[in-house]
Amino acid sequence: MEWWTHTKFRSRNAETRRQALEQLAANGSPQSLRLLLTAVSDADRDVRIEALQFLGRSREEQALPPLINALRDSDAEVRAGAATALMQLADARAIEPLVTMLKDPHAGVRWHVAKALDGLGWRPADETQTALRLAVVGQFSQAASLGSVAIEPLLAALKDEHCQHRHAVVEALSQIGDARTLKATITALKDPTPGVRVAAVEALGLVREQQTTEAILGALRDQHHHVRAAAAQVLGKIGDPVALDRLIAVLDDEGWDVRKAAAEALGRLKDPRAVEPLAARLQDADNDVREAAVEALGQLRNPGAIAALVPALADAQSTVRQTAAAALRKIDQAWERSDGARQAIPQLEAALKHREYWVRQSAADVLTRLGDLCANDPQLKELRQPEEQKRQDLVAALTEMTGDFDRDLRQAAAEVLGRIGDTRTTELLLPALNDPDLWVRQAAARSLESLRQQSSNQSQGARPRVAFGPPGAKPDNCGKTA
Repeated sequence: MEWWTHTKFRSRNAETRRQALEQLAANGSPQSLRLLLTAVSDADRDVRIEALQFLGRSREEQALPPLINALRDSDAEVRAGAATALMQLADARAIEPLVTMLKDPHAGVRWHVAKALDGLGWRPADETQTALRLAVVGQFSQAASLGSVAIEPLLAALKDEHCQHRHAVVEALSQIGDARTLKATITALKDPTPGVRVAAVEALGLVREQQTTEAILGALRDQHHHVRAAAAQVLGKIGDPVALDRLIAVLDDEGWDVRKAAAEALGRLKDPRAVEPLAARLQDADNDVREAAVEALGQLRNPGAIAALVPALADAQSTVRQTAAAALRKIDQAWERSDGARQAIPQLEAALKHREYWVRQSAADVLTRLGDLCANDPQLKELRQPEEQKRQDLVAALTEMTGDFDRDLRQAAAEVLGRIGDTRTTELLLPALNDPDLWVRQAAARSLESLRQQSSNQSQGARPRVAFGPPGAKPDNCGKTA
């Protein structure tokens, strides 16, 4: 049936020819080998690749010329397959043509060629070949350590869109410090991959030249927020005052990481013109941005920032509060007695009504520390009583539970509100009388009746009783529930 296999090999259908290849390879006859050798030039790429694999495993000397010719194939996968097949063939005559392929335009082909050469026992003859091999296998930093001989292979990798680690190539080029590498790095700011552009920005930050600063300023307009954030960070490290206005502008960037990086950079520049824009970021929706703005204002050490920093002591985020305390001490050890602290009192008083407990508590603590500046504030005086504050927080939590989706929780909240014995909760219980659940409505009605009786007793001079026991429990002779 060998004749039938040969007939199928001449089929116009590529899949039929590929199936015939398998049978020919298994046959192992001289005529089958000749057909396999011709298949290296087949019109179909997959047929060519499979033929290369069979020939590499055949270890036939006749396979060497067609495999070397396949290194010049128009398809990158075929060229890579030819390199692997030559390694399998284990013929030292393949080394020289493979070395020339280390400069193939496709990163994948170059990698397979390097591995084939390693498999054949090849060793670089000089530093130029060493740098070339290191760049091909992705050891870019090691290649750069060899100096200018690595520039050409690294630039080739940077220009190759198939190289998946071009950002590492940019980092390696920055180690060499050559005019050619600087130009390539600036060009990399237009690379289609954001990671490469970020690496280019960071590499340019090491150069410290006017040309590079202008290029980094341009990166603040990049379409990707990671690149803009990297540019802001690098500009802060460079410390060039020419970047001030641009950094202030990106404090309003849509990316939180960009705003954070800009705030940090402005703190390093230490220009008093940044105080007002940074103070505006203390209201940012992102707590990392607020913390960075607070830290930056502390670095500026400008007394004009105190009025904005004091309210940050009552921020909802604990790290922001802690950073604000440190920043204020940097600016003025006695900030509590400053005019800026006095200006912040209205904002702190407004925070006393915030829905979050820690905001209210922190605001009260700060106002207490301000001492004589707000000693006559009746609202603050009430908040200084911790038991009263705890009771208010408990009532607020229970009131919120009366609107919970869980019927049992709404009923329990209504009952406890009545048993607390605070007649001020009467209005808070009224909506529960219209609850869709009968048991919740009855619990609210019982609590309201209990509160009404307590209010009547108080008006007659009787001492109100606060009962926390179960419904119907009788008090013992110590006033506790049994």
